[in-house]
Amino acid sequence: MSLLLVWLLAFLALTTIAYYITPRKFRWVVLLVSSWAFYMIADFKAVPFLLFSVATTYAAGLLLGRENDAHKAALAALEAPTSQEKIALKKKFLKRKKRIVLAVVLANILVLAAFKWYNTVAGGLNGLFGGGYLPRLGLLLPLGISFYTFQSVGYVIDIYRGKVQPDKNIAKYALFVSFFPQLIQGPISRHSELAHQLYEPHDFRFYNLVSGLGLALWGYFKKMVIADTLVIMVKGIFDGQNYGGVYIFVGAVVGTIQIYADFSGGVDIARGAAEMLGIQMPQNFRRPYFSETLSEYWRRWHITLNEWWRDYVFYPMTLSKPFLRLSKRSRKLFGNAFGKMVGVYIGIYAVRLINAMWHGANPIYIASGLYYGFLITLGMILEPQLKQLTKRLRINTDAFSWRLFQILRTFLLVCLGKIIVQMPDLRAVGRAFKMMFTQFNPQVLVDGSLLKLGLSQQSLHMLAAALLVFFVVSLLQERGMEIRKTLAKQNFLFIWIVTAALLFAILIFGAYGSGYDASNFVYQQF
Repeated sequence: MSLLLVWLLAFLALTTIAYYITPRKFRWVVLLVSSWAFYMIADFKAVPFLLFSVATTYAAGLLLGRENDAHKAALAALEAPTSQEKIALKKKFLKRKKRIVLAVVLANILVLAAFKWYNTVAGGLNGLFGGGYLPRLGLLLPLGISFYTFQSVGYVIDIYRGKVQPDKNIAKYALFVSFFPQLIQGPISRHSELAHQLYEPHDFRFYNLVSGLGLALWGYFKKMVIADTLVIMVKGIFDGQNYGGVYIFVGAVVGTIQIYADFSGGVDIARGAAEMLGIQMPQNFRRPYFSETLSEYWRRWHITLNEWWRDYVFYPMTLSKPFLRLSKRSRKLFGNAFGKMVGVYIGIYAVRLINAMWHGANPIYIASGLYYGFLITLGMILEPQLKQLTKRLRINTDAFSWRLFQILRTFLLVCLGKIIVQMPDLRAVGRAFKMMFTQFNPQVLVDGSLLKLGLSQQSLHMLAAALLVFFVVSLLQERGMEIRKTLAKQNFLFIWIVTAALLFAILIFGAYGSGYDASNFVYQQF
């Protein structure tokens, strides 16, 4: 089991006990101390960067709050102001607030960018100009830097927009940024949703304890029983790059399921830990592989990050004056129907590229962003024609078979996209696709060849059973069943039998063994 998993379990148990035995007035202090202790133990060298983010965004919040108050006071001091006076006053304060936001956002994003992109960019420039002008630095990405950076930057922008009031207490604000369950890989919370829950005391509720524990155990089941087992097959296929044909396709499907089980499992652990303390964190995945389109897939996958891109990048970009002018010109050139969407298409491409670059400066991530941007915009452009085609072919779009086709089609496109990010470089991507379509070896599915990828037959049987449980639970949730609420209505003995069975599966069937080091969370590295 990874060190971070051990520390998370230990801190969860200690924090939960300490939280509920502490006087209500000081319960938020328990969360603050636990969160910073967890971070110091997990990644002590990265503490200065967390402090920098807290200090700069907290100060920016106070400055923006003062500007908002000064604007209101100046407006109130005017006697029967005209609309021109109101506009002039608004522009004056807006200009000052923009400077504050720009400075603090750039400062925090540049720190993040330096860790993610400096070495790659420096190596590229040195190679281009034939010298070692830019030194390579031994930069290790600080734990959780993406998640707390986006969360704190979002807080500043929300104050600028007047959606939230700035925190006056820096210690409480430091808790909002550093709340330990979300530091490893999110979710990214909004101040308006999370902060008041952290600051207010919560009374002990047995339902919260059992429900949160159940969600955390379900997360561990997905992470350790499914993801950490599947990753053995994924590495067996892609690391050596010696396999082709059906192997590549199997690796794509397995890798697609593995990253979902890993990432969503980690988030479930975080949400379950928070729920045990009476705190509700936002949902980050909503069964993305049941999506009928790629656009829907991205609305269901890593929800808090994609909503962050939407609210703080896509909307400001597409509603900006340059984009509105572009839309106006495009309507004249291409007609109203296509022209008004040009800005939207560019915005989609931009968001998918930014999301890809967030993963790193490697060209494979850029290729992945272009892949999804192209398919999403192509689908939007061809949507009217496709609707006409389905009518001409008399396809019943309300039938289950049509929805199943859409789900499988979308899942296949996602799997193909996963091949791109599994490869070390673009040449390997091209070679993998070529080998997948030129080597015909379907016999490997039945002749035992898959057993050579690191898993025994018993492990494959266990994995199949775990995946079946995963699928059934997801299907029930997709049909509207709230699993934990349904379990809570059952008899006490039944609840604990289910809980014990889940714990047993994790301890017995989790990816343990001599010489095996359980994987860290995939998105911990981002």
